[in-house]
Amino acid sequence: MENKKYKVLLTINLPLALPKGKNDFYESLESRHFKKVGKLTTTWKAQFSEGTTYDKACEFVKKSLSKAEEFSKVHNIEYAFLISENDIESGSI
Repeated sequence: MENKKYKVLLTINLPLALPKGKNDFYESLESRHFKKVGKLTTTWKAQFSEGTTYDKACEFVKKSLSKAEEFSKVHNIEYAFLISENDIESGSI
């Protein structure tokens, strides 16, 4: 059986954050290997090692958000994420 390699697409909203708080939040995500999707300012992606389970991937995303909140002191974070084996397509038209 082939091992799955999951990817995550994460979108966040920081409605009460000041610019420094947003920058610190984003810096924390980057330190946990998230990358911005193209020029989309609030959409992020990450890829997990082969063999990472779906549940562990979900746990990692939630823990990453908690760590970013703690580091940046930004609260009232709204987010949605999707974990899939499919590649993330992005671009502009």
